[in-house]
Amino acid sequence: MHRVRAGKLKNDNVGYLFIAPQMILFLVFVLYPIVEGLRLSLYNISMSRSVFTGLGNYIKLANNPVFFKALGNTVYQVAGITLLSVLGGFILSAVIVQKSEKYMAFIRATLYLPTIMTMLVISLIWRWMLNQSTGVLNYLIRTMGMDTV
Repeated sequence: MHRVRAGKLKNDNVGYLFIAPQMILFLVFVLYPIVEGLRLSLYNISMSRSVFTGLGNYIKLANNPVFFKALGNTVYQVAGITLLSVLGGFILSAVIVQKSEKYMAFIRATLYLPTIMTMLVISLIWRWMLNQSTGVLNYLIRTMGMDTV
């Protein structure tokens, strides 16, 4: 019975080792900034000194009408974006499930369009930079006294 427990504990430790890098990153980049932000919110900080105010900053915030307007706008935008994202996902999945040729061609084009647009923009930028008469790279080469192609 003791051997089974030791083996289980050993397997648990391996699992903890697998999640340790992610947990360290989470603690450093997510949890620590949250805790530090909450700690700093209890102080009135200026360039020369910091004074502990406790909940005074939160009381000032509660008395500011602009804060509640900004909070309402943020909630409105988050709710709207979430709703549109979920509805868009549902519509897209419904269209994909139908597998109608008319819709599938549109979906394929829509999903592939960002890739095509990225390559198009990059090629236009390089074409502009390498232009013989107005290109930035050829201008720099000419200013250095070299001949351009």
